[in-house]
Amino acid sequence: MRVFLCVDTPDIYEVFANHPFFETNSDRFAVRLFGRQETVARRAFQLCAPDLYYRPMNKEQPAMHILFLGFEPLTREMVVQAALTAHYPDFRLPRVTVLCREEDKERVNRFKYRYPHLKKLVKFKVVYEDPMTIEPGIWKEMQAGGQPFSVCYVALRHDVESILAARRLNRLRRLEGMPLLNFVVCLNQQSFLAEIIDDDFLPVDLDKSKLPEHTPLEYFETLDETISIDVVVNDSLDTLARTIHNSYLNTLRAQGETPETNASMIAWSDLPGHKKKANQHAAAHMDIKLRCSGCIALPVDDPTPTTAFPINEENLEVLAQLEHRRWM
Repeated sequence: MRVFLCVDTPDIYEVFANHPFFETNSDRFAVRLFGRQETVARRAFQLCAPDLYYRPMNKEQPAMHILFLGFEPLTREMVVQAALTAHYPDFRLPRVTVLCREEDKERVNRFKYRYPHLKKLVKFKVVYEDPMTIEPGIWKEMQAGGQPFSVCYVALRHDVESILAARRLNRLRRLEGMPLLNFVVCLNQQSFLAEIIDDDFLPVDLDKSKLPEHTPLEYFETLDETISIDVVVNDSLDTLARTIHNSYLNTLRAQGETPETNASMIAWSDLPGHKKKANQHAAAHMDIKLRCSGCIALPVDDPTPTTAFPINEENLEVLAQLEHRRWM
C-alpha cells in the first residue's frame, strides 16, 4: 500500500517533511508527504516557465523581470522557483517584483527572513499597492527605465480577483501603449466559480506564440494540472531528476563502485529528501539549458530526429557557466 498525504501550508510541510514516520518505505507499506504549493509552483514553472515568454541571451537585451501579483503561499513558492531556475546566458540577476497589499508586509518580511540568500539570486522588490485598484500612473512607472516586465504570475487568494486583476492590468497596458506582457493566472479551483468556468479555459501549451497579443492571458488550473495520478503518484515532475540520478549510479557502477563501498549508491525511492531536491533543482534547469541552445527534450521513443547537444564548443562553455552559477 502506498499513501500520499497532501499538505496545503508550506510552513506545516516544512515541519513534517523530514519526520521519521514519513520515511517509512517498504514493499508492503510506503507513506509520502508532499507540499501542494511547492508541487504546484514546480509544475507551473515547467509549463509556464519565464523563459518560454522571454529569454535574455546577452547583456544588450533587457534582463529578465518577473512580476507576481499577491503574496499568498503559492506566490512565495513561485518566487523560490524563480530564484532556483532563472539563470540565463546574459549572466545577470533576474528582477523579481511583487505587487501586493500593505497588509502583506509582515508576510513579506518573514519570507525575507526565511530566505536570507534570496538577494544573491534575484533583485527582489515589493510594491505595496492593491493589484485590483492600482493607479494607471503607478502601474506604468513600475516598468519605467528600460525594465519592462517579462511575464506576470497572478495568484491572489480568490480566483475571481486573480482573473479580474489580470484583465484590468492587461487593459491598462494596452491603453497606456506599454509593451506586450503575458499573464499566467493561477486558479485555486476551490470554489463554485471553478465549476462554472472550468470549460472556458484552454489547456496550457508550451508554445506561447499562439497566445493573442490583445489578451495574452493563460489560466493555469492548479488542481487539474498538478493534483493528479501522473504528478503525485507517478512522480512525472521527477522523471528527469530520476534520470540524472540513475546516470550518476551508472557512472559509479562503471567505475566498479558498489553500495558497500559507496554510500551514495542508493535507489531514487530511497534517497533522502535533500538529495532528491538537489536532483530536482538540476532537472528543473535542464529544460532552460536546452531552450537556450535551441533544443527541447522529447521521450526516447519520439520519432523526431535528434541533434547534437551541446551544439558547439561555445555553447558548451555558456552551459558550463550557467550550471556553475546555478550550483553556487
